[in-house]
Amino acid sequence: MPRSSDAREQAIATTAKLLCRQGYAATGLTEVLELSGAPKGSFYFHFPGGKEQLATEAVQAADSFVAHTISSTLQKSTSPHEAVKALASRFAEWLEQSEFTEGCPVTTVTLETAPGSGALFDACAASLATWQAVIARYLQDNGYSVQRAAMLANVIMCSLEGAFVLSRAQQDRQPFTDAADILVELL
Repeated sequence: MPRSSDAREQAIATTAKLLCRQGYAATGLTEVLELSGAPKGSFYFHFPGGKEQLATEAVQAADSFVAHTISSTLQKSTSPHEAVKALASRFAEWLEQSEFTEGCPVTTVTLETAPGSGALFDACAASLATWQAVIARYLQDNGYSVQRAAMLANVIMCSLEGAFVLSRAQQDRQPFTDAADILVELL
């Protein structure tokens, strides 16, 4: 049985994975507890807000991980063209590694929650805004104006998030490749 602090982190990590795979509505607390090994008695101690609090913290954890991945991928690239291709490739690899069963948890949960519905929706909106801001800053650092960088970051996010959906549905990485190719032309 995991220690209390480990149990909390395991519950968050397990929830993030389940949100990638099946979304918020289909993710039940019993399933989270079984898969994470977290003791049932400590669940409400760690998450007094219940499932919504757990899912919010899982989205925030996913946000941190993805923002770091985006930032490090961009910083390793020698140009915006290379950066977009590297980002699309990295996301396609994530999807392929899961055998196309796990999409982006933030996108999945965002589509399931209504605007203004609480902390979970707010966490999703904040995550997407953070990722866009990371991309926009990179583009600004590479010579794009603030306005153009913001517009391009928006289009890049739209393209890559859409590629997650299409790639998962088609069980193929081609939508990421196509998105990257068009984005390179746009840049």
